[in-house]
Amino acid sequence: MIKAVIFDVDGTLVNSVDSHAHAWQDAFNAFGHDFAFDKIRSQIGKGGGQLMPVFLSHGEVKRKGLKSSVSGLASSRNATFPKSMVSRRCASYSKS
Repeated sequence: MIKAVIFDVDGTLVNSVDSHAHAWQDAFNAFGHDFAFDKIRSQIGKGGGQLMPVFLSHGEVKRKGLKSSVSGLASSRNATFPKSMVSRRCASYSKS
């Protein structure tokens, strides 16, 4: 019998916005783009398909950002995010 379930919608228990922004910044840097952290952070909450066109031209998104591409920008961001969470210790919402 299940006694408890913990359900977390991203950002409810842990404030991961900065970690998401750092992961995108690292991914953009890996593909030769240098964007300010604050500008990337202001776009967090959008999916990659909506975030990338804010910073890259349509052609660049097609060449570098395809989610289906193992070597694409979004894949690079997805690989970087867990490291960003651990190394930058995202803030907890708990008041303890």
